[in-house]
Amino acid sequence: MVVLSKSEKRVICIEFAHHLPKIRDLLHLTQREFGAVCGISVDRLSRIENEHAVMTWCQLTSILMICMMNLDTKEYLFANRVLPIDLFRYFQQKDANIPPLLNICVSEETANQYIYQNKEMI
Repeated sequence: MVVLSKSEKRVICIEFAHHLPKIRDLLHLTQREFGAVCGISVDRLSRIENEHAVMTWCQLTSILMICMMNLDTKEYLFANRVLPIDLFRYFQQKDANIPPLLNICVSEETANQYIYQNKEMI
């Protein structure tokens, strides 16, 4: 089973934070509105987006839940390869050599692009 170390989780959180403004834009939400949905204060969200703080793993999973419930943000995450393939294995409790299940609701074009770009990893 894939296990992510504390440092690997931190890197995922840092890299994911770069995408928060675009995610908020796709959701048509201000920092205040987005923070309210995710349970993150405006000040904390602003500090994360401006790279003055690193989001916690719990904050990342909260934001991912919001993103996975919205087609535009979900497609953005896959089309831009924001989520590492081992993150799926981690959440799905898969071994490193077992492909994760990617039965997601995105456009066929986005799904094919994601699969093609990650072919060597799947």
